[in-house]
Amino acid sequence: MEFNVSQEDEITIIKFLVKKFTFNNSSEFRTKIDQLVEDNNRWFVFDLSEVEYMDSSGLGVLVTIFKKLKQKENIFSDKREMAFA
Repeated sequence: MEFNVSQEDEITIIKFLVKKFTFNNSSEFRTKIDQLVEDNNRWFVFDLSEVEYMDSSGLGVLVTIFKKLKQKENIFSDKREMAFA
């Protein structure tokens, strides 16, 4: 799956460069974002402006990321958020 990851201050910005976010291309994305969460990135913005279609697998990956952020928030007692653009 093609996407760009950039940093602006403490915010990690992920821009999707595909039109479809589906089961077929979600595993690479999930692996990369899991690593960013484990590396203690706390603030995420997902730029979905190029995405025209997302199936339940794509949505499931985003929900899983949200849950992981909240788990780490509870462990480390520091705020973690994600937003969509």
